[in-house]
Amino acid sequence: MPPNLRDKWGSKETWLRALYLRANLIWIFRQELVRLELDQLHWLGAILDDAYLTITTQANRHADNDEGFDACLEWVRNNIEQRIEMAPEDPELHRLLQLTEEAHPSDVIQEIFDKLAGSAQTIYRSGPRRKVRLLREWLNTHPVGSVRPGDFRDPYHVDALTNVRQQLSEIELRVHLDDFDAWSLLAIPALLTHELVCHAYASEDRDNQQSIWAEGVMDWTAVFFFEKWSRLLKLPGAIVKSRGDDLWVRRMAPTRYTGRVIADTLVDWLAAEPTIQSLDVAQVAAANFTLEVNGAVAPLWAKDALASRIATIWSDKPLQEAFRAWRTGAAPAAAMLS
Repeated sequence: MPPNLRDKWGSKETWLRALYLRANLIWIFRQELVRLELDQLHWLGAILDDAYLTITTQANRHADNDEGFDACLEWVRNNIEQRIEMAPEDPELHRLLQLTEEAHPSDVIQEIFDKLAGSAQTIYRSGPRRKVRLLREWLNTHPVGSVRPGDFRDPYHVDALTNVRQQLSEIELRVHLDDFDAWSLLAIPALLTHELVCHAYASEDRDNQQSIWAEGVMDWTAVFFFEKWSRLLKLPGAIVKSRGDDLWVRRMAPTRYTGRVIADTLVDWLAAEPTIQSLDVAQVAAANFTLEVNGAVAPLWAKDALASRIATIWSDKPLQEAFRAWRTGAAPAAAMLS
């Protein structure tokens, strides 16, 4: 049998502390992540790998997160200083050492979530006014498995899902901590954006991973807002966006692809309307429409049926008139669900 959390880490508290410390370690060097992405650094990758191992073996020795952070930071500084002794003129090492001098502990993942959750709340003008809460849960292996041991299908050791309980949406971030690294952290904003936009404020009678509405059309909307929100975090926006886009491509399921094509079909039709005639305005209109429908109380099958109709909007005259009525305020988006 594969090990469970207690076998691997001893306790959930120790696992959470190790996750907290890994995320903080990456956060310290966030200004260098663009260079790391572009393969322009010699030292940082090895320093991070060594520190991950140290965190794994020592997380249970600390009384709390602050004590663990101080111990980890001291170890990293010593590691960098030892390397400087071997390469005293190396500018990368001196930059890294300076970043450790400016470091302070924070709940990095919670801060990312809070920023995105605040943005999601502002876009849902209608629909349920739920509270949202982040949970962090353990994964024994990569969320989408591996081709063979150690050969994973993508480099992102994280996944997420949402559980809706009346007026509370709990977003569960699932982490395979053994291989959680900078790229996994940078993929978290895309995962959380999908959950917040697609599921946290949805009003439906069930969950269905095969829904072209919930997992497809709304995923298009999540990407639309991710383009904007990825620049608002205290991380390098360029690689947050790049890694988020890569995560979406690598985990593109047929349902998601179908729904995205349907949403783009709506954008194309809206852009051709005489009252719009602009791609940017059409995208905004499509996003607003999907949010209104997502928050409307209706069975999921009705939203999937609407998505299927939108796929043929160019030939569906009644649907075209319904959209024109919605655009002028004469009818709500939910009227198309009946």
